[in-house]
Amino acid sequence: MSNQLPTRKASLYSSEELAQLNRYRDEYMTYKSSMERTDFLKKKLGPEFFNWCTTRGKSVGEPGSAEFKAAVKQLSNWVYNTWRLPKKESRRRGTVRVIDVVRATMAEEMDAEVKRILKRDVERGSREYFEQQNRALSNIVRKLPAAEYARLQAMAKEWNEKGSPPEEQRRTAEKHGWKRVQRDDVHRWRDMGMVCLTFMAYHASDGDLLVLCQDNIAENMGAVATPFRIEYEALCTEMKKKLVNYVTMLERSLQPGPAKYVEETEQDPRPDLQVILDEEGFPQLPEPPSFPQKHEELVRIVRKFLNAHYRLASGYTERAAPYGALKGDNRKFVDAEYIPSGLILQEPGNLKMAELKRLLEFWRERQAMYGVRNTFRFAKWICGKEGMVAAIYSNLPRDAAPARTRRKRQSKKSKKHKGETTELELQGDETRSNASFTPAPTPALAPAPAATPAATPAQSPTLCDPPIDPILLKIGPSITPQAIHQTVGDERVVDPSAEQVVAEGNVSDTPIQSTCLDDATPAAAAINAEPTERIGFEVMQRLRERGYPDVPSDNGPAEGEPVYIVPSSALRLLDVTPPSPHVESAPKPVLRKRKRKEQANDDSGKRSRNSNALMYQEVQGILNGPSALANSAAGTRTRSAAAMRTRNAAATRKRGATSNSVSKRATRRS
Repeated sequence: MSNQLPTRKASLYSSEELAQLNRYRDEYMTYKSSMERTDFLKKKLGPEFFNWCTTRGKSVGEPGSAEFKAAVKQLSNWVYNTWRLPKKESRRRGTVRVIDVVRATMAEEMDAEVKRILKRDVERGSREYFEQQNRALSNIVRKLPAAEYARLQAMAKEWNEKGSPPEEQRRTAEKHGWKRVQRDDVHRWRDMGMVCLTFMAYHASDGDLLVLCQDNIAENMGAVATPFRIEYEALCTEMKKKLVNYVTMLERSLQPGPAKYVEETEQDPRPDLQVILDEEGFPQLPEPPSFPQKHEELVRIVRKFLNAHYRLASGYTERAAPYGALKGDNRKFVDAEYIPSGLILQEPGNLKMAELKRLLEFWRERQAMYGVRNTFRFAKWICGKEGMVAAIYSNLPRDAAPARTRRKRQSKKSKKHKGETTELELQGDETRSNASFTPAPTPALAPAPAATPAATPAQSPTLCDPPIDPILLKIGPSITPQAIHQTVGDERVVDPSAEQVVAEGNVSDTPIQSTCLDDATPAAAAINAEPTERIGFEVMQRLRERGYPDVPSDNGPAEGEPVYIVPSSALRLLDVTPPSPHVESAPKPVLRKRKRKEQANDDSGKRSRNSNALMYQEVQGILNGPSALANSAAGTRTRSAAAMRTRNAAATRKRGATSNSVSKRATRRS
């Protein structure tokens, strides 16, 4: 066997070698996947063919040698390039086979068969799955009972006569549509000399309506020119838009109900993916569409459905479901009957495709069985600091449902007037007890004359609900901003006329009484027309520094930075310089002398004093310079050496005295 590659593939091997190789061709062609063919080449064809060559005296080298590797590569390339199936063109419509019906209707069985072949789980759409799918389909068809096979044959015949299901049509159009139209253009030119410009519209497998322009005119005629779709790009784009609108109009006209003409604008080609709210705000799920859906489309449906129910449960017109808290404990928010068993309700974007489909299918069954109102219900919702609160689900129409507002915090009474109840508050309580009373706005504040005891009830002013805060009953210089503050319904406004009175110093100590005005009066209309502004926390803090009363925030504690609603005229206080608060100096702390310890350890005291002295010397050395530091260190060493000599001398004297006393005692004993 020669290692030189000849010019013709057929001459790589002799006729005798080719005859030997062709014995394995039929068995090799039975394997459909590259994995199986490679395995057959390594385990059977290669070893047997090389043994046959060795018996004929044709050396292929030792395994692992360069000569052997070259022989293996030559054989592999020859087999891969020579033993190939003939190229097949895309099949025309009307040739649906049983195996095609199995592929479209028995996806789960095909997944199980691929798993059985590979003996492990493989993701659909992967390369390994693609290599084994034809083998899996063949195995499934081979194992089908006679009755099931006959049913699939009848289904294939029906598809050939009436057309495939929409899912199969979209899959085929996405895979073969462009190639088939291009091939048909070539055949028309060759048979009839006909050139065609084709605009095609079809739904992809994900449901999107696609519009393409097929242009092979210049290519078929053999001319070197700019294609028509590029030469007249604007015209082709306009034609695509018109085709989209026209096809969408036809699709909608085929749906149940009156047909609607579609304007030439961007339209949603899939109206059956929209969640519709009824007249009371309950969401109604659409029927399952006849085409596959994307993950983000199902996420959008589930999110809109849950948000609509949470708004009904809370009474707020704009509020999203708390998905983080909902994931933590589903049973706190939703009863078990409204969720499929084993599924955790959470942010829809975090749910898998199978979970979304299962959830929507469960809700659609409940919707068909119990109606739109009982498809799903929140049991509780989060109400700020109050925590979990029972759901509301008012039966009023959505546009008539009153918006929930925060309960206004009542102003605290001063310690001076604690326990006292003013006549104004008592009259306000009487007006609150009247259920048919509707609060009306108060007029602009102005100094009012004191009421005489002889005033008749008809002449007495009628109090508004709610009454003016007790702090506003008496206006003084220290509460100038409060003097221009009044309550109108649930809003707080600043009256410009009162502000001018305070600015000019015309302040009266007479208690202010407010009167109710008819809505038709000019003053009431002016107050009702007072515009409001939404401000943040920093602006509200500046208003508070200038004496503006504290108002509750318009949003909840879990809804981000607090937002406050104040009248536009209140922002005039920002131009006023706030008074500097008078802060008294705090009393100086009484310094107590620490008692010295009477019984201190002498050694520890000495060590402490020595360390302090050394530290003092080092600091002085740093301040006075390097020379002073060196002198200080030298002095310290000298004093340390002198102290050491003194201690040694004392120890020597002590040892001598001890020895003398011992010798004297010994002499006396003797």
